[in-house]
Amino acid sequence: MTSPRGVGEWAEGEEPVDTIGAELELEDVPDQAPGEEPPPRYATLDDFVQEFLLEMLWTDVEVSSKTWCPEWWRHPAAIVRLEALHRSFEHLRLDPATGISVWLRDHADYHMGLLTDPNGIFKGCAIKKGHDTERDRVIPSTPAPAELFAADD
Repeated sequence: MTSPRGVGEWAEGEEPVDTIGAELELEDVPDQAPGEEPPPRYATLDDFVQEFLLEMLWTDVEVSSKTWCPEWWRHPAAIVRLEALHRSFEHLRLDPATGISVWLRDHADYHMGLLTDPNGIFKGCAIKKGHDTERDRVIPSTPAPAELFAADD
């Protein structure tokens, strides 16, 4: 099993890059009209998750009480939270003062805590055994009587 590269750990011939700083640098943003936001750093949710989130917020889910599904994209509740993380990251990375701190504290720590909770979204899934296809992931509900919430005429 390989772990994410830390600062200073690079493949032969590869230039070391401060990935956090690279995400926050505005110098490489193309010229834009005043008031126009630069393009997103990560074009898709999958790019954000694979290239940034999982490496930067890495936790050894095989030996801790945390859980993760390698097929995270099969969980609608995970997609919503991960999309919220992506959108908030793209917005807050533009704040050179406290943006990344706010993102970590208010967004990443909160949502990743819920995503990796052993009784949460990925319950039953595991790195080694993959996505749990046997578990019912829908909360049962009986429709309310029509007259209970009828629109006023």
